Amino acid sequence: MELRKVALAVGSMIVVTASSGCGVVGSIFGSSDDSSGGGNGGSDPGGGFSGDLGGVGGLGDLEACATSSARGTLQPVNLIVMFDRSGSMGKYQDNNGVEYDNTAQRWVPVSQGMAAFFSDPQSAGLNATLQFFPPDRGNKCDASAYRNPAVQRTPLPSNEFGDAISSTGPSGDTPTRGALLGAFAIAQNTLASNPDERAVVVLVTDGQPTACGQLQGVYDTARSGLNGKPSISTYVVGVGPDTGNLDEIARNGGTGKATYVAENSDPGKTSSDLVAQLNKIRGEVMSCSFAIPSPGEGKQLDTNAVNVVLTPTGGKASTLSYSSECQGGAGWHYDDPSAPRSIELCESTCDSVKQDKGAKIAIAFGCATNGKVN
Repeated sequence: MELRKVALAVGSMIVVTASSGCGVVGSIFGSSDDSSGGGNGGSDPGGGFSGDLGGVGGLGDLEACATSSARGTLQPVNLIVMFDRSGSMGKYQDNNGVEYDNTAQRWVPVSQGMAAFFSDPQSAGLNATLQFFPPDRGNKCDASAYRNPAVQRTPLPSNEFGDAISSTGPSGDTPTRGALLGAFAIAQNTLASNPDERAVVVLVTDGQPTACGQLQGVYDTARSGLNGKPSISTYVVGVGPDTGNLDEIARNGGTGKATYVAENSDPGKTSSDLVAQLNKIRGEVMSCSFAIPSPGEGKQLDTNAVNVVLTPTGGKASTLSYSSECQGGAGWHYDDPSAPRSIELCESTCDSVKQDKGAKIAIAFGCATNGKVN
């Protein structure tokens, strides 16, 4: 009987290994005499299943189920960044004809902060796509106007983003709903080509929407991304003193509240504060989430037959409980129980794993789940 488990080792870099094992519920990955690893949705670079469980860290009470091992990778994450280049980021006139110039306090430091984030070596492991709003051409309220990003999907770190930002400037209004529609379309295209990856939208803006309909339409659009299949969350970073109702966009996008960068007389601080907020988002999306290995052609994954086992440094393995709402921040859950693409550790569990550089996580397939899934 051949089932699988995945292990996550955490250090200065997050590394994931995958292993095969069996459980009490029955096989979902094929026959145990298939030493080549066929039917598991991937190949073992070491030349097939070895049966060596030493790198996994143990399965505690589930240890008797384990029979073989293979390698896997942490689920890659794509940032779909929508950067507000509306006129209020630079020189503009208000409805009364009064002129303002926010270039030095807003556009320049925000641009520098964005470029610094994209080129930061600590962003390694992420992919990013960059688009501006309003777009240069097309219907700014339609997703099609954003289909050709300023920077296509690129592994970070990269200086390409800074080059793209330096080649544009602030102009126009703030078509936030159109920007979100465009971001979700980019994300969906990205995941269609890379189905084992994740995507999140990051909206960086200096104010509430001024085009493409009422605010409720923006909220509904953010919620449509979150409720889509696959689900795409929206993070919001607000810049400046008048950021409107950005919290509602973030809430409907599944990320709670927007984060803010207060405009001040020190452009350097504005830039560093922006980088800090983007780093916070990076830490969240690079947390403990990884793709579920394919059960193989013709096989079905039993979502009620998956367990997550944590082994702290020098400690004993313990089976975590499934918690769809992450009550108390502990345990784990699926990104979507009805059509799961990834397994995600809850916040406090993930934090403890990241702080323990020698901690290991094993995911055992086949044993009845500890905790109710459905």
